[in-house]
Amino acid sequence: MARPGDKGPTGGDVRLARSEGAAGPVEITSRRIEELSSPRLRETFAIWGAKCGGPERLPAAGGFDILDYRPVIGNLNLLDVERDPLDFVFRVHSANGATYVGRDLTGRSIEDYPNPEYRDFVRAVFTQATLSRQPVILIEELLTADNRRMSWEGLVLPLQDDGGEVTRLIVAFEIMN
Repeated sequence: MARPGDKGPTGGDVRLARSEGAAGPVEITSRRIEELSSPRLRETFAIWGAKCGGPERLPAAGGFDILDYRPVIGNLNLLDVERDPLDFVFRVHSANGATYVGRDLTGRSIEDYPNPEYRDFVRAVFTQATLSRQPVILIEELLTADNRRMSWEGLVLPLQDDGGEVTRLIVAFEIMN
């Protein structure tokens, strides 16, 4: 039986979904865009990259248009980054995301995720993208509470305000099995 930290058949990290919280810190390994097998996510990354104003600039949060990201529109979340304390609030929770989580989190914090371990993982990923001002590319394999494997890939793409602070995150994902 797979355990957290093992590599799954797709090469992704296996995470165990369970009702109790995770023990210890969550470590996030960002992958390279070339490692993604999802053409839609690679296209989404290219769209985001074309909107960057240069090597040190991110796309403008105020210029975000969900229709620009049509390849992943059903799997696209948009989050506001709140400060003091750092929190992430769903401006848009995708229909497919709501299905996988079991509830629509639009307008709600990631603190409302029903699974504490997954919430810790999401918080770590979003914090990394926010503080590093860099995209996070994920290839993961999840062992669900009912012992099913779910392979997925995802992007967390930061957006900045006029002052250069990360104020929003685009989160796109694709379930691979």
